[in-house]
Amino acid sequence: PVTSEESLFAEEDLFSDEAPVGGFADEEMAGDERERHYLALLDENPDDAATWNDFGVYYSSQELWEPAADALEKAVALDPEHNLYRNNLAAALVRAGHVADGLSEFTHSVGAAAAHYNVGYLLLQEGSEAESAQQFLLALMKDPDLEEASYWLDVLADQGVFSDSLADRETEQIERK
Repeated sequence: PVTSEESLFAEEDLFSDEAPVGGFADEEMAGDERERHYLALLDENPDDAATWNDFGVYYSSQELWEPAADALEKAVALDPEHNLYRNNLAAALVRAGHVADGLSEFTHSVGAAAAHYNVGYLLLQEGSEAESAQQFLLALMKDPDLEEASYWLDVLADQGVFSDSLADRETEQIERK
């Protein structure tokens, strides 16, 4: 069975960066000091996509999803082909409640099936079991072999959140659209 640690887009992969250009703010810095650190770096080089990403990652670590999404949107605008920035943006958008926008960003970087799975996984972490089940079902409709989505649907079914009859109704509604 697939666990949350083995998700298609694992939580530890969210909001990370290979080698931050501006350097992550020192963990000993207070929140306001960290924010000032990133603002100073961006004042010196406002076109540095990596620093905008790092700033968004900082806001994400504080669960400040709207400012995180704003900073990450700037990183993506400056470097639209950098999938890590786009994935960070997608996750921040979902966490901020902008699920459709987050799904669009994930779709751009990882494809439709994985995008639905990623959104479902994030929604599940937020406690939105019914919505996550819908996303896992959509992921399976795009890729019936996506074992991770099947696993989580089984988990949700065991918890009484999801059933085969619900899956049949959801599938019929989606096929009609």
